[in-house]
Amino acid sequence: MSSTFSRKSGDFGGDTGYLMSIDDGFKSGRRSSSFVWWIGAIAVCLVLLLLSVILVAHNTNAINRWDAKYENLISNLTRDQSAFKNKPDTPKDEPDQQKLISSLTQDRDALRSERDSLKQEREALKEERESLKSERHQLQNHTGDLTKERNALRDERTALKEEQKELKSLSSSLTTYKDALQEERDALRNERGALKNTQDPLKCPTLNLTDDRNALRDERDALRVERDQLKMRTGNLTKKLEDLQSQYHIATGLRDRLQEELNTLKLNQTNKTCLAGWSLFNNRCYYFSGSGQAENWQKSREDCQARGGDLAMPKTKSELTFVSKSHTYTWIGLSDQSEEGVWQWVDGTYLDNQSFWKKGEPNNSGNEDCVEVAGDKVKLNDATCDTKFSWACQI
Repeated sequence: MSSTFSRKSGDFGGDTGYLMSIDDGFKSGRRSSSFVWWIGAIAVCLVLLLLSVILVAHNTNAINRWDAKYENLISNLTRDQSAFKNKPDTPKDEPDQQKLISSLTQDRDALRSERDSLKQEREALKEERESLKSERHQLQNHTGDLTKERNALRDERTALKEEQKELKSLSSSLTTYKDALQEERDALRNERGALKNTQDPLKCPTLNLTDDRNALRDERDALRVERDQLKMRTGNLTKKLEDLQSQYHIATGLRDRLQEELNTLKLNQTNKTCLAGWSLFNNRCYYFSGSGQAENWQKSREDCQARGGDLAMPKTKSELTFVSKSHTYTWIGLSDQSEEGVWQWVDGTYLDNQSFWKKGEPNNSGNEDCVEVAGDKVKLNDATCDTKFSWACQI
């Protein structure tokens, strides 16, 4: 880009160019240098963008300043010419005055011509400014692409660091295994040395020991083969176990649905009724603590026992949904107070549907041994037994 002013307005010129090349191919072992190169490319783009903005602003301000200056000068010349023409005491046919007017007229015309030239140059600069704006936009887009690629390289570097850690861990394990083999080799060498020392008086026993050693080695190799086979079988059994667990969960869900249907049938057959203040669901009576009432897990259970029941034991999805809908957080009859990690209902049975737990639970954060159900999640969560929540009873 170049810009030029006349001698009166001052001279200004400049050329700006840039050349950027991007190598999309990354070679193994040179990721760090490529990453530095991309940072440098981004910096160059930003510098070029800043220079373009500065040049456009400078040229625009200069043109506007000189344009205003020439407008004022032409206005002054026109005003002076009119004053000379209209002055009553000055003869209009005086030669000197006519020469002055002619000179001023020529100067005015020259200034107007120069002003028109500057206007044309200003329009050209405006077009060039729009071109620079477009170029700036392209540079901004290119900078965004480079930033995304830089972030991708950072992610790749992080992944490589993780892989390096894993390789270091594997190397440490292999080193330990190598040391064990070296110790075994040293032990065998020591054994061989001891046998050599007693070789002459004990040739026959030595031969027998050699045979035994070879037999033991063969047996060891056979055991290793058997160990590998057992590992393979263990893997197959693990897969079968996972399949069985999946089938178990499916069967558990089917059992729950059948249990609900059975409870519905029993309800239709028995027409069980509940005491005042209790609610009937699936042929069981439930009591919910009042609004604003909250106690710890043990006192909640004592209240249920005093009412002739115990804390609610929702063992199906529908029962869990029913129990959770009355309060935000509700104590139920499930805990691992007897044995850590073994979740037991208050009737002595064990929790067999692990899908009821909220994601990440149970985590035993802060000695959490009792279970509550949240109304918005309809999932189980372990909490400290001293926390005060609402509660649900069951008969």
